[in-house]
Amino acid sequence: MTKKMMTLKDFLNNNIQNSKKISSTFIHSNLKVDDLTVEPFKHITATLNDENLTNKTFHSQRIVGKGVQYSYCIPEVLENDKKIPLLVNKAAFQNEFDNMDYEDKETLNFFQGSFVNDKNEITSLWQTLMDKFNIKPYSQAYAGFQFGNFSGQLGDGRVINLLDINGKTIQNKGGGMTPYSRFADGKATLKASFREFIISESLNSIGIDSTRALLLSHLPGNKARRGAKLEPRGLVTRYAKTWIRLGSFDIHRWRQDFEGIASLADYCIEHVFGEKNDNNYIKISNLIDLNSGNDAYDVLNMTKYDKFLRDVVQSNAKAVAKWNAYGFANGVLNTDNTSIMGISMDYGPFGFIEAYDEDWTPNVDDVSKRYSIGNQSKIIWWNLLRFAESQTMLIGSGKKYIDGVKNRTLDVDKEIAQYLMDRTVKILEYIEAEYDFYYNYAYVSEMLERLGLSPDKIFSLECDVTELNEHDFVSLSKNVLDIKENLIDRLLNVLKQTKVDYNDFFIKFQQVDTIEFVNKNKTIKDEYLDCFTAVHEQIDSSATEMCLNNIDKLFDINLLDVDSSIYKDFFGFLQEYNILWTSSNQSKNGSVKEIKLEVSKLKNPLFIPRHYHFNEVYKSLEDTDFEGTEKLEKLYLMSSNPYDASKWDNKNLFDVQKRWTNLDQLCKAENSLNLCGCSS
Repeated sequence: MTKKMMTLKDFLNNNIQNSKKISSTFIHSNLKVDDLTVEPFKHITATLNDENLTNKTFHSQRIVGKGVQYSYCIPEVLENDKKIPLLVNKAAFQNEFDNMDYEDKETLNFFQGSFVNDKNEITSLWQTLMDKFNIKPYSQAYAGFQFGNFSGQLGDGRVINLLDINGKTIQNKGGGMTPYSRFADGKATLKASFREFIISESLNSIGIDSTRALLLSHLPGNKARRGAKLEPRGLVTRYAKTWIRLGSFDIHRWRQDFEGIASLADYCIEHVFGEKNDNNYIKISNLIDLNSGNDAYDVLNMTKYDKFLRDVVQSNAKAVAKWNAYGFANGVLNTDNTSIMGISMDYGPFGFIEAYDEDWTPNVDDVSKRYSIGNQSKIIWWNLLRFAESQTMLIGSGKKYIDGVKNRTLDVDKEIAQYLMDRTVKILEYIEAEYDFYYNYAYVSEMLERLGLSPDKIFSLECDVTELNEHDFVSLSKNVLDIKENLIDRLLNVLKQTKVDYNDFFIKFQQVDTIEFVNKNKTIKDEYLDCFTAVHEQIDSSATEMCLNNIDKLFDINLLDVDSSIYKDFFGFLQEYNILWTSSNQSKNGSVKEIKLEVSKLKNPLFIPRHYHFNEVYKSLEDTDFEGTEKLEKLYLMSSNPYDASKWDNKNLFDVQKRWTNLDQLCKAENSLNLCGCSS
């Protein structure tokens, strides 16, 4: 029996006393609100009747006061502000938000950011939220290091946070100006909004933590200005467990605001990560030599702030490992769009790599390749160092001084200052080792699974890594790095020299039904040739010929070159693969292909959305005056079911589906070399 859907109005009425269902923890905690928005919101009805006051309070950019972490803010109401839903995440409404009725007009209007009705009166839903739950819409303050340089105050320049449902904060992006809009108009283009909706759900379905998309809307009545151009306007309703980013701490560090840093850290510990036991973390003695260099300064006696730092570091290490394993590049990894939880967020010029090259970036504006796929793990670590610098007083004080530091009663003399510095240095030493371990361990594990190998069997762990003694931890770390060097790095060298499609290689490799790999004449067995059929055309045709020639050096007896780097790398990769396979699958029954697929079938997506797909879909929207959503819905369906083609609805646009998965089409130079800019 299908459960009856519930309108948001009924949901609120049924949960008046249930703060686990409905809340707004960010504004209900000990965080500082922008004073300039308090009184106008306290008298919101009168404020709404004064257009100048409304615009000055909520829709005019300004530098907020020291310590401010958010401002109350309402969506901007413009003429012809009609919002037309184009995509609805029905599964999220049903499964994450208690079978919320996404067909109910009042519910839909709320999630599209309607704060007032046609008479400029507060909607009944918002009146209920304010009166019964003390919930108000708000925008967060933060700063950030962008392309390595500090950019000052940033903040939610076009985002309004609505409320928390079931522990997820729901917000609108593109709802108009806020106090943090700076030089921009607070709007979002429809093109950027639909790209964010699709990639959010694609990554989540692949298994990469991401912010989520709930609703995509088109606002046909007004445009978003981008430079000299006016572009169709969109709005994406999205949600996440938290929207706090490393840049949320940067703003307080910039202002030397220790209270702001401490209160935000306390909030994150209580509401985001939770305070954990020491045994939830790798033993520090496994990470560094406690007897070398500075005195340990009691780093073994961890405070909750030490653990918070470790949580942020560990989460981000695991996140970037998954990005790199799947060939996903964010394109702009500034501190203001690096989540404290390692959640992929704030999508601009993102993309999946097509032909492997560690210098590749989807961002046409990133001429220095700072955010290239090969740099992502280094950049996230750089960002984490900036975050750690903001935490210096909290992590440096240790249990010995933390109370005095937080209460501002400690007289920091030269000796105490040295203690704070030395303890911080020691902590940075071990969190760097911890970051490196978790990145490499997660990355190698993910790549092994994509190749049909079980990390559990290869590493033979009988307990969690946090429980390992020093000898076993060192052994595991060495094993991980050996596999990375002897298996994965060799494979990447081959992929780079052949320019075969990165994702397709793994799909084809899992179909190879043998672990034998070399013929008597030293050529590679033909069973592996199919892995190299999808070669991306290069702008220079001679470069394409070189890639094809490199493939021939592996399989064609007339062109075989056993001394070439590509032969040595692929031979070495297959040799190492054979060793790992034999050691980990001795007791398995079934064919090689069957055993591989047990591991890899939910690790190698049959479809990933590429620039080529995004461009075609957006053109179809433009050509139908944004009313023809068939291709948009098809892209959403395929992107959110990447491992199961049976869910792609073959009866609908099957010709499009075939073309979108046709590697011959995808590998054409005009389709595989697209880049994006930062504007959205």
